[in-house]
Amino acid sequence: MSYEKGDRDRADPCKIYVGGNPEMEEDELRGLFAKHGTVEKVWIARSPPGFAFVWLTDERDVADAIKALDGAELGRHKVTVAVASGPRERRPPPRDRYDDRYDRYDDRRDRYDDRRPPRRPKGPGGFRVKITNLAPGTDWRDLKDAFRRSGDVPYADARGSEGIVEFNSEEDRLRCLKDFDGTEFRGQRIGVEMTEGSTAEFFGRTHEKYPDTLQCHKLAHYSTINAESDAAEAAAARATAALLLAEAKCVGAVLAPPAVTGAVVAALRVRGWLRRGRSVCSHGDDEKAVFLNAAGAAALARADAAATLGVEGITFAPGLRVGSRPCGGPRGQQTNSAIYLLRATEASRTRAEGSFRFAELFAGLGGFRVALEALGGEAAFASEIDPHACSTYAANFGDVPHGDITEIDADDVPDHDVLTAGFPCQRFSVAGDGAGFSEDRLFFEVIRILEAKQPRLAILENVEGLDGFARRVVVEALALVGYRAEHRVVDALALLPQRRARLYVVARRRDVAVAPFVWPRCLATRDRCASPDAAFGRRCLCRRVSRIVGGSCAVRDVLEAAAPADAYLTAAQASVVASTGADAATRRLAWLDGAARTLMSNYRQGFKFHSEFVPGEPPRFYTRREAARIMGFPDAFDVDSAGTVDNSGANRAYHQIGNACCPPVVCALAAPALTAVGLRSSASCDDPAPEVLELLGASAIVHDSPRPACAPRPAGFRTRPLVVVVHAFGGHPEKFWYPELAATLADDACVEVLRMTDPATPRIDAWVGDLERRMDEAAAANRAVYFVGHSVGCQAIVRYLATPAAASLLAGQSLRLGGVLCVAAWFSVVDPWATIEPWCATPIDTGAARRLIEGQGASLVVLLSDDDKYTPDHASNSKLWQDRLGATTRTLPGAGHFGRPRQPQIVAAVRDMLK
Repeated sequence: MSYEKGDRDRADPCKIYVGGNPEMEEDELRGLFAKHGTVEKVWIARSPPGFAFVWLTDERDVADAIKALDGAELGRHKVTVAVASGPRERRPPPRDRYDDRYDRYDDRRDRYDDRRPPRRPKGPGGFRVKITNLAPGTDWRDLKDAFRRSGDVPYADARGSEGIVEFNSEEDRLRCLKDFDGTEFRGQRIGVEMTEGSTAEFFGRTHEKYPDTLQCHKLAHYSTINAESDAAEAAAARATAALLLAEAKCVGAVLAPPAVTGAVVAALRVRGWLRRGRSVCSHGDDEKAVFLNAAGAAALARADAAATLGVEGITFAPGLRVGSRPCGGPRGQQTNSAIYLLRATEASRTRAEGSFRFAELFAGLGGFRVALEALGGEAAFASEIDPHACSTYAANFGDVPHGDITEIDADDVPDHDVLTAGFPCQRFSVAGDGAGFSEDRLFFEVIRILEAKQPRLAILENVEGLDGFARRVVVEALALVGYRAEHRVVDALALLPQRRARLYVVARRRDVAVAPFVWPRCLATRDRCASPDAAFGRRCLCRRVSRIVGGSCAVRDVLEAAAPADAYLTAAQASVVASTGADAATRRLAWLDGAARTLMSNYRQGFKFHSEFVPGEPPRFYTRREAARIMGFPDAFDVDSAGTVDNSGANRAYHQIGNACCPPVVCALAAPALTAVGLRSSASCDDPAPEVLELLGASAIVHDSPRPACAPRPAGFRTRPLVVVVHAFGGHPEKFWYPELAATLADDACVEVLRMTDPATPRIDAWVGDLERRMDEAAAANRAVYFVGHSVGCQAIVRYLATPAAASLLAGQSLRLGGVLCVAAWFSVVDPWATIEPWCATPIDTGAARRLIEGQGASLVVLLSDDDKYTPDHASNSKLWQDRLGATTRTLPGAGHFGRPRQPQIVAAVRDMLK
């Protein structure tokens, strides 16, 4: 449904607003409103989430739906249902007051402003009210949904026990005072009063009263916008760094007897205080520890835990982490399985005594270790949460990194002289979402360890997108714990055949500076690399490196003589690349006598838009060894152990290499940094350190003969396994996690998401018939077939496998059943709607389906969630699948109905089936 040009100023009487639930999915809403009338369309907001619009065909149905559903419980949330307002007016984007080009458009701006509607007042004079005594866990969505009863609410926010709501008129504000002052809201009696002033001023006063309120990134943003001087911005950065460091250190757990652990978890989840990830573990012999997030730990630090949560016999233990020694210690098997994911060989290795000891945080596959061991360092500690990176790390160094750094006490980290960290960059990268420190605070785990262990030197690496105010926060955070930081964007093009600009931060402890730190001349910044003089200097350096180590700095010199067959583009991949533009095939080819583009972590998966290809017929990807050489890893470094966890080596290896730092670059800047803090006797900044040249010599290869123009093509596309995905109610191939699954497994299998008949009104005979027809077509390909079902799609697969047609087809030699994965599977749901009732009421011959699966030697795996709205009793549901079909069931925490677009657990489960 769309608005015609003349209808823009009136509301649609058949359009319904649904708010208050950030976990809504389209099929849920369709099923919910289908009971009251015909649903024409559903639209769900994704950024920010929490509200949706539903169109019905009859105004009388709209009235019935609002009467029945307004205020109803949908999962864990109470929803607001009302007639939607008309479309919002289209306003131009706000002007940037700091834009240097602003004055060039004065005339155009004046003409533009004449057409703009008058803006409502902001800051002093705005129509705002202040709300006090809010219930814990209240956020801006709750305020917007509740207070829109008094008028349109363009803005709302809540922090701690206070909040603000803004209206468009004084009449609406007065009506709000009358409607809400002294009333009960979410179980607490709230106060409402008029307030003036800007949001920054209001929450500045709120923060003074509630110093444990740690959501300060917005305050810092406002302070930066309003800053009139560099000193004001520095003060805002210092305040932000101090608060975020306090958040990183604000941890704790509730110690409870096992009998009341469930009640404690429920009470913390309702208040939004439960820690993400692993939240419960054993504490001693007769207690459980339930871990809190920063807000919960701050709240219970000044209150009685038993009285606050309403559970007797519990205590609050501040500072306790999942990996603390009372919970088993950082190496304990009863702690998070991310700690010591793999067992290294017990055989001791002989290592030369290092002149200094270093610790790696966010170690990845060990790029920092390669560089610092070349300079004589000895590894004392490493932390990495990715099991595949741990596998590669263990294969190369014989040590397995510790897991999640947020779970490890600083006292359990050994003493060391140098700390390195390539902390996550997705929030700062141009390919990421740009959320910065507002969403990712892992950098402050680095600061926490620095403050506790006080090493002499820290070397940090991140993308160049970490700039502006965020980079200032990094510098101020290091200054808070006693370090002087110097930072520069360095391009690996100075030493390697790759354009890779990265931010490096060298931080020295203030009391141990022996000599000044000078950035090596061999490392060009991004600006220098763009200048002709820098390019000339780089060519001279490359010739010098070539003379010394027998290598060079061009793409041609790192290519292997023969590439494996799976490196070449398939016909399907070539077609996808060609669809991105007429000149894509030429534009995306590497310049063999120059430098490669930045090697990204999604090099293989993101081939449609980002990947660079080696010229040939057909073109091909860089091999794993070539990618490692481009990054500066020695040929002796094993990059083929990346997939030992789940047999997904190829893509995992590229992912790890693309996320790594460049060892020669780190080695070049670490040498003078170690000299500056007295950990290295001599180093020259005029030329690369000798260790840098050794690393380059170990990874640079000169071929005596040219590489063949092409290699054998991979095996035919249709001989690969077939993965058939049957979508959920109301689904289609471009919805939920189906596109991610198809893209991730593109190199391993042929993934086909079926378009089922009438997805919004599924019928048993129609969907089983769709599967029969598709399997008849696949029978001629002589291949293995795997089924993946989602919700009602699981029912369709099991019902098909119970038919005589499936038994007859799979009894032949042309088709073999490899395995079945059922996601969010069920035999019955709570309150089924009309189109789902037949699926619940019609029995299934599970015995026939089980005999077929076991007779084919296939596996049946069922993934469930502990908070699925349709099957809240997940334990009983799991038992039914085990008893009736002999399935292997896994229950995942907080997965809902598996409707999110990214589901790594599902991808991993399919990979396990394909082994």
